[in-house]
Amino acid sequence: MSKEKQTQLDMARESLRAAATLLAAGLVRNAAGPAYMAMEHATFAMLAARGEKYSSHGALQARFGELFSKTHLVDPKFHRYLLDAFELRHNAEYEVGLDISGDDMERTLKNAREFVAMAEQFLRE
Repeated sequence: MSKEKQTQLDMARESLRAAATLLAAGLVRNAAGPAYMAMEHATFAMLAARGEKYSSHGALQARFGELFSKTHLVDPKFHRYLLDAFELRHNAEYEVGLDISGDDMERTLKNAREFVAMAEQFLRE
């Protein structure tokens, strides 16, 4: 595995640890960013395996859907996980009056762990 892909996966795992730590400390809103970033780093690694790079969230998410979900190289639920985590992160960081529940964050963290595991498996094959 290339250094770039390995570094992205390492960053994904680190983001998972950060999200779990923040959630355990009761910092629900603060956990949303690292949970999404874990999936984003894993997506960067998968796209790098195809020789592609993207700098915007929207382009990254769209290309993941096109290359991996629509072609069923991975279960399409992972594209939904990525989009939902981005929305939760956005709401947590920018929607001041919107409540982010611990259950929502627990589910997002579970999905992020599953997403990173999927990316690791995908890149091993």
